[in-house]
Amino acid sequence: LLKAAYDVGYRHFDSAEVYTSQTKHNEEQVGQFLRTVPRDSYTIATKYFPGRHGETYDLASTLEAVEGSLKRLGLDCIDLYYIHRPPPTLEQAEEWMRSMREIVNMGKVKYVGLSEFSPE
Repeated sequence: LLKAAYDVGYRHFDSAEVYTSQTKHNEEQVGQFLRTVPRDSYTIATKYFPGRHGETYDLASTLEAVEGSLKRLGLDCIDLYYIHRPPPTLEQAEEWMRSMREIVNMGKVKYVGLSEFSPE
């Protein structure tokens, strides 16, 4: 399916550390496909799911998640890394963004995004 999508022109792929079944991990499946096409021919997004990390937003937890995603995807850098759910407090949101600033500076992620945030 991913090859067919790529062949007709899809060039952005989205995943998340939390997209799994009992036998498969989406990032691994997407990563297997991405290794068959030139790296400069697509962008990849994936997401941090705070519930998988004890609802923590610190650098150690976030970096561990990014490195796990990179390993599963088989990449050196993620183009767009989202937080999958909004942190419950502004302080936690700021902590996550500080963590992500460091991770971007490390070259592991290019851009940071938000997912499933309400307008409030």
